[in-house]
Amino acid sequence: MKSREDVEVAAAESRAKPWGYAQSTEARDAVEKRREEEEKTRPFGGMRAAAFARPHLSELGLVSIPAQFTVPTVTQSYSADGQPQNERIENNAARLVTELTWYVDALKAARAAGVPN
Repeated sequence: MKSREDVEVAAAESRAKPWGYAQSTEARDAVEKRREEEEKTRPFGGMRAAAFARPHLSELGLVSIPAQFTVPTVTQSYSADGQPQNERIENNAARLVTELTWYVDALKAARAAGVPN
């Protein structure tokens, strides 16, 4: 069953010019409004892309660390001035920075000892 908003968007789009040359302003506004609402409610937007990128990054000789800093619904997790809205975000960021620092130090020491051929 379609939501009321979907019906309104479809109606606005049907009033647009024929053959899809251009959408009416009303239709564009309705589509944009729907996209904005979807972004607010769709958690973990592109987070899963990291899992698919890791094998490719390692083939390029890059090191990816195990820790991930995920923030579902970013627009609701930070204030307008960029401050996190809950302690979990701060803790996860601190954990990521700690692990990244450890990897940097470990890889520097390993590189100083010599790169394997």
